[in-house]
Amino acid sequence: MIRGNPEETRLSGAGSPRIAEIYFTYALALAKVGRCGETLQVAQLVQATIPTDDISVGNVNQAINACQQNLNASSTSLPSGVSKATPTLATQKPKLPTGTPTP
Repeated sequence: MIRGNPEETRLSGAGSPRIAEIYFTYALALAKVGRCGETLQVAQLVQATIPTDDISVGNVNQAINACQQNLNASSTSLPSGVSKATPTLATQKPKLPTGTPTP
């Protein structure tokens, strides 16, 4: 009989010692490509289920830090007076030239 938190048993690698490594590597990869919402979900799962695994917790904390740095960099990388473009729907018609082209 396995005692304790089933999620902790799964992440700490009762079946495989590399399960926790897969989770923190996944969090780091998500952070690298800017998918920070998903990064935080994976990081929170690791932090909540195996808080005593210093390597795993350290790596997911690094993933969170990478997301924070990306957020800080994106908010300061634009020149003053320039705002980020707002995505628009493709329903807007493009402006066409009004003159007659010269052959």
